[in-house]
Amino acid sequence: MSSCTVGGGIIGCTTAYFLTRHPKFNPEFHRITLLEANVIASGASGKAGGLLGLWAYPECLVPLSYRLHRELAEEHDGAKLWGYRRVGCGSIRAVVKDAGIKPAVSTNSTPPLISDQNGGASPVPIRKTTSDDDKKESKDWEKLPKQDTDASELLKASPLPKDLDWLDDSLIDSYDEMGSEGRSETAQVHPFLFTTTIAKLAEAGGASILEKAKVTKINYSKAGVRNVEYQKRQSPDGDRISIDDVTDTIITAGPWTGKLLPTTRIQGIRAHSVVFNADVSPYAIFTEIKLPIDYIPEHRIRKGQKKKHRGRVDPEVYARPNGEVYACGKDFEP
Repeated sequence: MSSCTVGGGIIGCTTAYFLTRHPKFNPEFHRITLLEANVIASGASGKAGGLLGLWAYPECLVPLSYRLHRELAEEHDGAKLWGYRRVGCGSIRAVVKDAGIKPAVSTNSTPPLISDQNGGASPVPIRKTTSDDDKKESKDWEKLPKQDTDASELLKASPLPKDLDWLDDSLIDSYDEMGSEGRSETAQVHPFLFTTTIAKLAEAGGASILEKAKVTKINYSKAGVRNVEYQKRQSPDGDRISIDDVTDTIITAGPWTGKLLPTTRIQGIRAHSVVFNADVSPYAIFTEIKLPIDYIPEHRIRKGQKKKHRGRVDPEVYARPNGEVYACGKDFEP
């Protein structure tokens, strides 16, 4: 058997990992190759929030995934290697007054950090020229779905936890804790560390992982897949190589899947995230924040623009155990 997995994100790496753990896998007779066009976890798998909610959906899948994350962490010391831990989780509604926002609008403020492809962080670049982003403002921000209707009903009003001291409670109208009996647990991982660690474990188990290997074509025969062609990006001439005698091909290329398999019509959703250096209590917070009617975002002020905000923002903010705070949403666009 010769298996090719295309894509080195969380799905591709865990697929390779579990193939090497199959009872019948024998590296002397079976070949598992993972091909990644860039580096492992260079896309969304390295820059996501890493939130694991037992209350999320679909209900038929989430308990299995949540349990599997716990078992992997117990087997491989995930708390140390990829930041696995339990966290509190809730949703806030807040109203920001002029007095609460003016101090943040300063050209001397320290810029936040933005995740790079290696899991580190660097200052968010400040763009001084106007891009096409402003022309796209007419399209409403598509909030990433985390809950279905049933899960949303699990929110229950509760006082702000005492250890959630990194929120300004004077601005908060309400705090709803996520949970109900049997479905209240929330945990997290650091996505980059989790994906890269699982890739190393797959490699140690017998899989071959090739980075900078862009798959260009999958050739078929009447019996199925015949071979997989890829281009070595690190090669000066971009050498093209073919992996022959492939019996199974698994496409885990995320939004790029459609380029190899157009019939899938898979598309991606663009989102933005930043990482701040801060050591805070372990909570994941969903927000709905109302801004002053005449508020102009700081990044627009830096560009010399006067376009006002729509009035409401809903960033998601996740504390991480390594002295980081991850935040995502359209409003963190640099």
